[in-house]
Amino acid sequence: MFEQLNLRGEWIRGENKGIVGLLADFRSGQLITTVDGAEAGGTPDDIYFPSKGSGRDVLLEILLPPSCEQLRYGMVRESIAAVYSVAQYGFSETRAWDGKKDYIVDNGEGSACVVRFENGSCFGALASSDPHRDFSAEMALHHAPQFVQKLAAGVMDLPFLKYSSTPVTSVFWATDGQLTSVDDWPTVYEFGGEVLRGELLADMPWVREAKSFYGMEGQVPLRVIELAKRRWLQDGPIEILEEFYCELIPSGSPYSADAQKLLVDLDVHVKLF
Repeated sequence: MFEQLNLRGEWIRGENKGIVGLLADFRSGQLITTVDGAEAGGTPDDIYFPSKGSGRDVLLEILLPPSCEQLRYGMVRESIAAVYSVAQYGFSETRAWDGKKDYIVDNGEGSACVVRFENGSCFGALASSDPHRDFSAEMALHHAPQFVQKLAAGVMDLPFLKYSSTPVTSVFWATDGQLTSVDDWPTVYEFGGEVLRGELLADMPWVREAKSFYGMEGQVPLRVIELAKRRWLQDGPIEILEEFYCELIPSGSPYSADAQKLLVDLDVHVKLF
């Protein structure tokens, strides 16, 4: 996630004290560094980066919220990638649109998310079991704009969240097109936002992760990006060539029927000659 930044820090406390490593990732509230392929992890306050400061200081500089439209695009891209994943592995997790406004994530491991897009804005509610914290969405939204509070009320009342065993641990919304929250973005990411890791990546880092996470081969990730940009910008039905369809849902996939339904839900269809 962060290797390309080439930032090296020294662990100044904790079990990794004295180790100097390359900043690699931020997972479950812990910064991860690597040395010769071996990982070391700890809280952002346990590591120091020369000329940059603490791990928390570094996160505030490099882990920034996207715009509302950047997030929506990432979600379109991930929902198309989910077609490929579901075809081969079934519904081990959910990353899909419910209608045209709501994007729902359930990773099957206690973390979930609902984001609603409306009138150029959005509101997202995140639920995390690891790490978890006591959190009041009502208090967090106290100073949010009125239109955000109205949007939030509809999302928080959805059965998916209202009756979930994992309570909401963070929220965010968009003002003037940019995501914001009562928390800084690293805190949003720590307490739920990490479930949107794939959705938040830029295209080229996403290609690398798609190849390892989804097992996508060849040009498939790039074709997913191309289709995602079309779906993001264009309303109404979209046609794809049969060649790409067969790459997205390979012949013999055990869950091809479920994957085909996801593609139809995205209003994407095979071009007929």
